[in-house]
Formats: sequence, C-alpha cells, structure tokens
Amino acid sequence: MSISNVHLQNILQVSQSEQVKDFVSKALIGIERLIHMVQQLLILSWLDAGQEQEAPKVIHIDSMLEEIIDELKSQRVMSHNNILVNNRMHSKWVGRETQIRILLRNLLDNACRYAEDHTQISVQISDTEIVIRNVCAYMSTAMLQQSLERFKRGSSSQ
Repeated sequence: MSISNVHLQNILQVSQSEQVKDFVSKALIGIERLIHMVQQLLILSWLDAGQEQEAPKVIHIDSMLEEIIDELKSQRVMSHNNILVNNRMHSKWVGRETQIRILLRNLLDNACRYAEDHTQISVQISDTEIVIRNVCAYMSTAMLQQSLERFKRGSSSQ
C-alpha cells in the first residue's frame, strides 16, 4: 500500500463532507488502478525480456477466479454488474500462475468495465476453456481489431 493510500484513507475516515469523501474514494480507485497497471507493465517487461522464471504448475481455476472477482468487487470495478459463474467443475489447469491470473483479471476487468449498466457477466469454466460474456455496445470490425492491440482502450474507458 502506498503512502498516498494511507493519507487518503485517513481523510476518508475523518471527513464530514460527502463531497470530499466522494473525491477521496475516486482518488483511491485511481491509485489502485495505477498500482495494478504498473505491476502489469513490470511483468510484461519481464516476459518480453524472457526473464520470467515461473514454472508451470497445477492451478485451481475456479478458486483463482473467485479471488479475482472478490478483488474486482473491492475495487468497485464491477459496481453495476453481476458476475455469474457457470459450470463450476473444480477445473484444474497446468500453467504459469502469474500469467493465467493476469489474463483472467484483464478479461474480467474489461468485461465489467465495458458492460452495459446493470447487466450480467457470464463466466463458463471447463477443463479446456474459459468463456466470458458481457452485454456491451456494438463494436465495428476496426474497433474489435484495435482492441486486440497492446495498451488500447475503448472510447468509453474511465
């Protein structure tokens, strides 16, 4: 946790003003996102440099998914969405835990961020795949292609 987080949380606890509490809450969310992005960029640079040394191991996908959903709830990313996880089969995959965690977190984060308000996000798990669906605005072929590029965000990004 950063020093900024500590100071902002202190302000949040002692402030009587709802407007100040609202601004501080938004600042805390921004700091959490920034910390997460920096962590991802560091991991990405390690992967690009071939320095990632994590060995593949057995990963309980459903448990990891629950942790990520709880994390997103605590960061208020999914404030207006509901995630429904189907086909809980206690699936186990073999892979690099950090990479799979980043992949799932990014997919769920994007599904929440770009979903229409008050819609459900569906997650289906099997031993071979995870399918994440949301209801979102229409994307042209060009926009869909652009969304697959690194560091691109849609126009509705916060």
